[in-house]
Amino acid sequence: MKMARGKPPAGVISKRKMVKEAMEKLGDAGPGEIHKYVKDTYATDMTTAMISSYKSGLKKEAGGGKTAIGNYMVGMNDLKAVQELVAAHGASQLVALIKLLGK
Repeated sequence: MKMARGKPPAGVISKRKMVKEAMEKLGDAGPGEIHKYVKDTYATDMTTAMISSYKSGLKKEAGGGKTAIGNYMVGMNDLKAVQELVAAHGASQLVALIKLLGK
């Protein structure tokens, strides 16, 4: 019998949700630490490859992915923060502040 993919039955927490909760609880933990947390908390065994996949997807959804700008890797959250600062204060003031802080 093949199980249909999709939402788990009511009252059952999905593995994705388990990983998300582990990430919230443990912060920037690696797949091994998340594996231990999920196994101890939910009595569910997951491969570290599966955990890594869920973790990557969750980070991407949260805007935590990184993109290359020139020779630098910049987080999407960082780009959003800079965009907000430019909108609030103007590019020239932001450049002046960056030069001041870079000294």
